[in-house]
Amino acid sequence: PAYLTLLPALEDMIELGVAPLLQAAAVCLFLAFVLSKPVPWLLRRALKQLIWRVATAVARAVTPSVVRIGTGFGQGSGIIWDAANGYIVTNDHVTDTADTVSVLLHNGVEVSGVVIGGDTARDISVVQIDPGDLDLVEATFAPSETIEVGQLAVAIGSPFGLDQSVTAGIVSATNRITSGGSDEANRVPVEMIQTDAPINPGNSGGALANRDGHVI
Repeated sequence: PAYLTLLPALEDMIELGVAPLLQAAAVCLFLAFVLSKPVPWLLRRALKQLIWRVATAVARAVTPSVVRIGTGFGQGSGIIWDAANGYIVTNDHVTDTADTVSVLLHNGVEVSGVVIGGDTARDISVVQIDPGDLDLVEATFAPSETIEVGQLAVAIGSPFGLDQSVTAGIVSATNRITSGGSDEANRVPVEMIQTDAPINPGNSGGALANRDGHVI
């Protein structure tokens, strides 16, 4: 149908990211409604495959920087923040009262880590491991001002004890101000990103990444 020519080439959309892809799909759906013609099955399949390809590439890039953290009384995820010094960032409610934790790297190597400190108000904690010859891969963090509603959001972590689990969705909203922190008695306003990517127990402290493989 003629209205399909309004869509850019799939390879071009891969470079542009998911937001333009969703916009193009919306145009197609609108025109299909106006022209009383169904959206072709092949187009739906192509859109799904494109999103899958982008999410797969993101997961491949970010997974080496995501770790599983165990405390003996619970577990969560973490992100390698500074590979040279062995610093890992996670949530304060993951480390909680622990002084030491176990850290499982993406390649299956398990090492011990020391909790350097945490901020209960913002639910952030830092763990340090001996980088030694571990060949750690640190994550790249995206500036907050680059985050846009509708962009791809890929969540990587260890929900329910399952190592390197990946789910995908979009950024539903930014600048959500809500009461946060790991200290329920002293909640403070925290600016958050809202996403529809499935987040489960154990994902805490893990990565939410954009299409470039940068943690947002």
